[in-house]
Amino acid sequence: MRCTFIVLFISFFISNVNSQDTGACCRVIGKNPVTKSVTVINNTTGKLFMFRANNTDLESIKFNDAISTNNSYTYVTAINGIQKQYFAGPINLTQKTDGNTVGLVNLDFSLPCCVLIDVNALSIAQNLGTGKTFSLPLPQQLVQSLTTGTRIFTTTVNSEDYAVIRIETSPNSSLADYYVFPINKEPRNYIQGPNWEMKVSNVIRENYGRLVTDFPPGVEWGIDIYRNPEHKFLLNKSVKGKTNYYEMSPGNYDFKLGLIDIKHVPIEFGMETRLKAGYLDFQREDEWSIFDGSGSRLIMSVNRPVKLALPPGNYKVKMNGEFVPFVIEDQKTTTLTN
Repeated sequence: MRCTFIVLFISFFISNVNSQDTGACCRVIGKNPVTKSVTVINNTTGKLFMFRANNTDLESIKFNDAISTNNSYTYVTAINGIQKQYFAGPINLTQKTDGNTVGLVNLDFSLPCCVLIDVNALSIAQNLGTGKTFSLPLPQQLVQSLTTGTRIFTTTVNSEDYAVIRIETSPNSSLADYYVFPINKEPRNYIQGPNWEMKVSNVIRENYGRLVTDFPPGVEWGIDIYRNPEHKFLLNKSVKGKTNYYEMSPGNYDFKLGLIDIKHVPIEFGMETRLKAGYLDFQREDEWSIFDGSGSRLIMSVNRPVKLALPPGNYKVKMNGEFVPFVIEDQKTTTLTN
């Protein structure tokens, strides 16, 4: 009776796993003979998982071999179309290794090299050391869980460069999910983020990038500059400056324009970066104040007629105890009347 139960259970297990087969959803991106583990990447989501193979399979598995799983990715059901049964689980990128490891099996998490500076289907990241930017094709479901400023790691697998994104699955544990995407390093003449744009320039000093401060005549502006990742204040540039640009070392910076934060802006070799800005023209003599779009955060108080540079967005001006909403658009002037 017991033997019959075991046979029925195994038959049910195999049938259940195979009936939910996703086909070749994934591929091998690394293997480690020390731990007998195989690193697998989901071709659609970029998410990593691993399984431990027997010696025969481990020896024959090659980089980019096709892997099939059940719907929940908890079992490997086939390798290169040949039926298998292996439990699959979360990836461990701090494994013991030797000289026989292949591909991605380990990663140095002591210092992330890069940071996301724009998050969408083709996200932009920047290397904090070199200042170089690169793009990553990210699936929409992952884009929704990322923010500008997310730190990422890079690694080279079979001469190809990849970015690794670590997302903690629990705030009170070391558990995490890992996603891997190919890095696109093709040079581009123009890149833009939500609050900035960057383009190639041939008039910048060697080994420098440039912040463009070419605001229209009569516009008042001031920019505080902070160096990331420590958010260290460097200096202030204002309308009183003698040039309409400022040459800077490549890197990732935060800025304040009109006392409003603009975070994770790239400065890159041979590129000029412009902070997106529009202009508020309000010729009012007595005191008035600018608030954010909700009216809950005071940005600045003014007591004279002025034309100001502000980042694009929704705002409110308060005068005589009343809020008046207005919108700032990039490189356009918004005029308010008393």
